[in-house]
Amino acid sequence: MAGVDAFNIARKGVTLEELVPSQDMNDGQMDGAEIPQYKQDVGSVFKIGNYVSLPIKDIDTIASVIQTTNKAVMVWFYFKSDEWSDVPTVKYPDLNLYAGDTSRHSVTAVDFTLYQGKKALIIEDSWGQFFGLNGQRVITEDFFRVRNWFAAYPINFAFDDQTQPQPQPVPVKPKYAFTKPLVFILWDNAKNQPANAHKVAPLSELDSLRGRRVGEKTIKALNEIYSL
Repeated sequence: MAGVDAFNIARKGVTLEELVPSQDMNDGQMDGAEIPQYKQDVGSVFKIGNYVSLPIKDIDTIASVIQTTNKAVMVWFYFKSDEWSDVPTVKYPDLNLYAGDTSRHSVTAVDFTLYQGKKALIIEDSWGQFFGLNGQRVITEDFFRVRNWFAAYPINFAFDDQTQPQPQPVPVKPKYAFTKPLVFILWDNAKNQPANAHKVAPLSELDSLRGRRVGEKTIKALNEIYSL
């Protein structure tokens, strides 16, 4: 299984180990296991929306994604077992990715740093806290540029649905009653004017300019003016 396979599986959802045990089982045993529908439904809760593939052997891009998204990035490496130390190093420059005795391993890059003056990633390994540096390793740029062969991170992005009609705001009715229809029409039109009122003015001043602060005395005067 490679990086793309792992993400395609995650897009469908992965159920819990307690529901579908897989420890100490080979591929044939796991493939032959019958999984009831309700256990598959649990897996759908943990599925991802999609994933973004990143350029391989590009440590700057990995570090940038970690910094800007605050997400870990899944990175794959290939190596011989004696190369995978606390700070992995390349001992076999001609190692073939697809050779039978080559290890291919996925880890999560969780942070970036400088190690002995060089760019490096901090990775969380899946081998547990008793391996590496309490479960972590330092991947230098030298190792990364030679042995990285896949990188991606998951996303759960959804477009907002704008196909449904949006509710319109209900006009606020004035506190004081208008006795003349024409007065109400004047107020209703004036409350949105002028449109270019200076935005840094006090809110009360803006309301006055836009005709929104109409008190009892103003309404009374308007009713008298337009009573003719």
